[in-house]
Amino acid sequence: MAAVFCSNVHSCTKGDLARSTPRVQFLPLLRCVSKLRLRTYPNPARGEMVWLNFTDLKENEVQFRMLDMTGRVVIAQQYTVEGLLQTEVNVESLSNGVYVVELLDGATKREQRLIIQH
Repeated sequence: MAAVFCSNVHSCTKGDLARSTPRVQFLPLLRCVSKLRLRTYPNPARGEMVWLNFTDLKENEVQFRMLDMTGRVVIAQQYTVEGLLQTEVNVESLSNGVYVVELLDGATKREQRLIIQH
């Protein structure tokens, strides 16, 4: 049986894949999300710095934001890049909890959750 790899998170439903191809191996959503080429580490973060690695960016100007679970922006930065962004962010002043790491690349928005445990 040939595997079908998801390239769009919104098309990762077992029913959609089964209707489009009779012989399909369903991939978990986590595997589909990993195709977004976004890496935040360490996660959970226990220290003061977090590394961000975003690849396959299309635009030269990208915006990075970190939001708490109420949607409040706690960190915002803009970068000029050429296809990839590797940087570190100081999270020492943030409280323990779950945050959303967001990167806006033109019309594309990439997100990942980050847990902070000082």
